[in-house]
Amino acid sequence: MMDPTKYAELYAAIRTAAKMILESPLAVGMYSGSRASLEALATTDSPSYINVDLRLSGETLNTSCTLCFKWDSLNYDADVHEDGSTWRTYKTLCEVNWPSHGSCSPAVAKERMDFYAQCIELAAAIESATVRQVEICVRTPEEQKAAEEATRIRIAEQKLNRALREAADVVRKGMRVNQDRSVPMALLSGVAVGSYKFTCEDYGGKVERRFNLWVPQYGWARLTRLS
Repeated sequence: MMDPTKYAELYAAIRTAAKMILESPLAVGMYSGSRASLEALATTDSPSYINVDLRLSGETLNTSCTLCFKWDSLNYDADVHEDGSTWRTYKTLCEVNWPSHGSCSPAVAKERMDFYAQCIELAAAIESATVRQVEICVRTPEEQKAAEEATRIRIAEQKLNRALREAADVVRKGMRVNQDRSVPMALLSGVAVGSYKFTCEDYGGKVERRFNLWVPQYGWARLTRLS
């Protein structure tokens, strides 16, 4: 979930839009599920978009107007400032849409147009009451350094696991559980002294075998099959 402390203005815009829809007379015809979703958005920090059908009911008037309130990034690549922080610019959008109908009487057409006009006015009011554009620091310099360090560790772990499996593959064929085999140190270049547990997959990943590899400072490494 996005950090609510960073996205407070956008979350507040979602809450405001949800409350304004719920308080509008146009909310009377909403489905119960839509109302429940709006009530949740009006009271919590949520990055969810609002997409709700406002409905006009009657013997011949049946129609709806979809009101959508959302926010989106204007710069997906983000901007990196001199201090190393990463920023994105977001904007909010409030949109309306309604279905096309066949021919109808002038009275029905007018009722529908009046309804659409009310939906448009509600959307415009939401636009006026909510933030339109905001620049947000999505990653501080400290968070950027932490992310880079996490990436470095992940790559190093992947490289180590690959080296361990490649060394084990040379000698492990036919090994039984609890059996030991020696591994030439030449196959473990760059692997530090220590004990390493890892898994090797066989038969396209259908069978997993667990091993422990003890790497000494001198001599031969020892591979033990654990399972």
